[in-house]
Amino acid sequence: GTLTDGQWRRLSTMLGYNKKTSVIEWSATNANCFVVGTSSVRLYELQYKEDVRVGAQGYLVRAWHEPPVVQQEPTISLLGVNSDVQNFQCMALPPDSYPFANQIAVGLSTGKVVVAGFEEASRDNATTDGSLGPQKPVRVMTEFVPHHSRSCNALAWNHFNPNYIAAGLEKVRNAYSVVVWDLMAAPSKLKERAAPVPSSTSSLILDVSGLSGAKRITKPAIELGNSEATVALAWLPATPMSLASGTGSRWLRVYDLRDGANPNPSSVIAHQKSVNGVHFNPFNDSQLLTYSDD
Repeated sequence: GTLTDGQWRRLSTMLGYNKKTSVIEWSATNANCFVVGTSSVRLYELQYKEDVRVGAQGYLVRAWHEPPVVQQEPTISLLGVNSDVQNFQCMALPPDSYPFANQIAVGLSTGKVVVAGFEEASRDNATTDGSLGPQKPVRVMTEFVPHHSRSCNALAWNHFNPNYIAAGLEKVRNAYSVVVWDLMAAPSKLKERAAPVPSSTSSLILDVSGLSGAKRITKPAIELGNSEATVALAWLPATPMSLASGTGSRWLRVYDLRDGANPNPSSVIAHQKSVNGVHFNPFNDSQLLTYSDD
């Protein structure tokens, strides 16, 4: 679905939208769901109602050239919210190949990456003011912690190898700014049964604040990009183990992770300032777009 200007204005008002701090991602597992991250993380669903015009005899009324069903403007429903996310910086939703659809990766200003699950909460116990009342505790699956505390600027979840999540970090002297975390480092947590798929009749609460029960991982599977800031990441669509990074020092780099622990990247100066975004053409794997503030 596509948001109209009116819907976007209403959604922006609901969120207190600020383009510098807000991130929006479509779900890869539900075509009508998207997640918005600001000071909180919220799950929304576009809901369509069929507008069928019926005549006095009960027959469908339409001209021969009209479609049988006319859809109304979609409504936006809030399915889940977490207001306890502290220091939100970025997020990544799982690919459709990942077995646990109701999870999300969140990057924090401390450099941590947290993978947490949605918990379904029934509206049967809703209070009179419409709130959902007390909720069950939400599972925090994994907490990835880098060696140095600094902002996590970007996340990229590998669509072909969903155990890998790449994180782009701020610059620290003699430290790597691209770390690839392996979810298989926490097998005991990942073998839990997946949560049910959310529906429009239930609400979900996402909690990444109670990290005491999370599996803590401090050793990345791969480290790249020494002594430079990384602000954008994207896995190459046609080469599952190749990763493109946009740096704070104008460089666009492509790493082939099959080359070993310290791969030599293919690099080009893409802009006069930091490379803030890297996006591949979904219809042509050999084309990509970058953008900057220059």
